[in-house]
Amino acid sequence: LMSRAGAQTDIWYILISRAGFTLYSLSLIIKSFGPWGISYGKVLFLNPILTILGVPRLLIGPFLGSVIVGIPSSYTSTFIGPIWADFGIIGVILLPLFFGTITGVYYNLAVRGSSVSLALYSMILSCMLVWIESGPVHPYLYIPFFLTVPIIPLISRRRSVGS
Repeated sequence: LMSRAGAQTDIWYILISRAGFTLYSLSLIIKSFGPWGISYGKVLFLNPILTILGVPRLLIGPFLGSVIVGIPSSYTSTFIGPIWADFGIIGVILLPLFFGTITGVYYNLAVRGSSVSLALYSMILSCMLVWIESGPVHPYLYIPFFLTVPIIPLISRRRSVGS
């Protein structure tokens, strides 16, 4: 499907086939991993830590490909695919809620005039734009979330003092 899309010159066909392939991968993940997931944190939490430590790690795309179609080739599966693989339906409910809460806090602080929050909010939205197709699997994109969360109280305290 994707090789055919690459050979086409029609941009709409390429966009539709890419989105269709990604959603098809997601449907295969849901069927393959069941309602409760199977890797319980290896995909989303253990991989970033191992990457930071420089330890060899599970490559998420080939892992999903080998489980889905039996070929260790990288497959993208939307934002919720890797979350489903790790934690199933519970993860699909809780992790987006967590990411949305952090993003909402930065948005509220940015609306109140915090330039630091505006910059961090922009970075987080950029990360989420990548995650729409691939899921939160890139360790380097966790940095804006997990390193800036401790900054939130400092920014809000500074805004309340300055108001």
